Amino acid sequence: DSMVTGADGKYTFDTVPAGSFTLSTSATGYISRNTTGSITCATPPAFDVRLVKILYGSITGMVTDSVAATAVAGAKVYLRTTGGGGGTLLDSAISAADGSYTIAHVQSGIARSLSAQMTGFISKTSTVTVVGTAALTANFPLIAIVYGSITGMVTDSVAATAIAGAKVFLRTTGGGGATLLDSAI
Repeated sequence: DSMVTGADGKYTFDTVPAGSFTLSTSATGYISRNTTGSITCATPPAFDVRLVKILYGSITGMVTDSVAATAVAGAKVYLRTTGGGGGTLLDSAISAADGSYTIAHVQSGIARSLSAQMTGFISKTSTVTVVGTAALTANFPLIAIVYGSITGMVTDSVAATAIAGAKVFLRTTGGGGATLLDSAI
């Protein structure tokens, strides 16, 4: 059975047999609740349920270059659920010219994954929890990726003469395996 409460918040189930029961209660803007109880006599006591209102806050912050201490405009800031597989995307923002970003209407009391990404910088992720209706500050000082070049020559090990047409591959060696970055033929 199910029903909707009246304007006064009251409900009544008239024909509930004696024994155990589970009462599932939900309302827009509130955390749903399952409550168990039992009826042992023909006139059961009132069974009141208190729901907790869902509160929303926001997350604001700055995305900056950690070395130059300057704003990073156009960075993508992602809010995701925590857990395996990178989490489900909940919301996102792009940093403004001054490096600031805001993600509004974030449910409080739940840990979330927050990350900032920008081409040319190492991405950064942190776990955050908004408390009540407050604005949480989460700044991202990103580290710029430094690019260099590698130059060399392939030669015969005995004659020391150049070998034309040799294939040269560049792979990274950190982070749990090799990754092909570039090749020259």
